[in-house]
Amino acid sequence: MKAIAAPLALLALLAGSCALAQEVPAAFVGKWKAEWTNRNGRAVQAQLELPAAGKGSWQTHGQSRNNLCVGKQAPVYVESATPEQVVLAIKMSETVAGCDDSNLILSTTTGAAPSAKWRSGGEVTLSR
Repeated sequence: MKAIAAPLALLALLAGSCALAQEVPAAFVGKWKAEWTNRNGRAVQAQLELPAAGKGSWQTHGQSRNNLCVGKQAPVYVESATPEQVVLAIKMSETVAGCDDSNLILSTTTGAAPSAKWRSGGEVTLSR
């Protein structure tokens, strides 16, 4: 059984990393300022950098003594991409152990600026 489990685990690992290495459509590439309202009703801002290929970065603005994840830069990976929509995985856990990862969905229509929302449905405003 071990002889089968190890190759299957390696295959699953490789398949997962391939899924995260997709190209980003031109409408979503660049540096973005993200703004949203958190669960406590406070305005929050972050910087999103999304290259055409490879991993991007995400960094929330500010500091917090109660939350070590705030203000740290995290890698961003593309989970899926079409010309109209890109699903991002913000891997804060790779920067600080114990921090939660997030998923951000970017959408656009031809000629329009991208809009965004958290996987939970919360709206995020993007601007250059």
